[in-house]
Amino acid sequence: MTCRPGLGLVRPATIALAALVLLAACASTPTAREAAAPSAATVSTGAAASPVRLVDAAQFAELVDRDGVVVVNVHTPDDGSIAGTDASIPFDQIGERVAELPADRAAALAVYCRTGTMSAAAATTLATLGYRNLTDLAGGMQAWQDAGHPLLAAGS
Repeated sequence: MTCRPGLGLVRPATIALAALVLLAACASTPTAREAAAPSAATVSTGAAASPVRLVDAAQFAELVDRDGVVVVNVHTPDDGSIAGTDASIPFDQIGERVAELPADRAAALAVYCRTGTMSAAAATTLATLGYRNLTDLAGGMQAWQDAGHPLLAAGS
């Protein structure tokens, strides 16, 4: 086989282009059957997607006043608290200190922190531990104060 000048790269370039076209064809839209089949991420097991409900300050205030709801401040360090708080457990100790919470995994727990980041982590840990009725204050104590609600001083 003889190569003509200037055509040495034509064959590899043609092969590369054909491979790209083939790859694009394989990655195209799914068939009707594939589109109809639910993926593992979308299969419903009948259970709620998440046992954690994110609420605003007004909804959280209603929970704090409700009997049977255990309110937990998970912020660290102590930066104050919401009146009616039942326990203060740092978010990163919630798993080790679960004995301080109701044994009933269906018990209503409401968690909060300063901005919502630590309480989200705590709620995830609690869900992993089997708690199914969790509420998290969106925006934390900052949102609470922005809504006009008072905070108790640190150490109260």
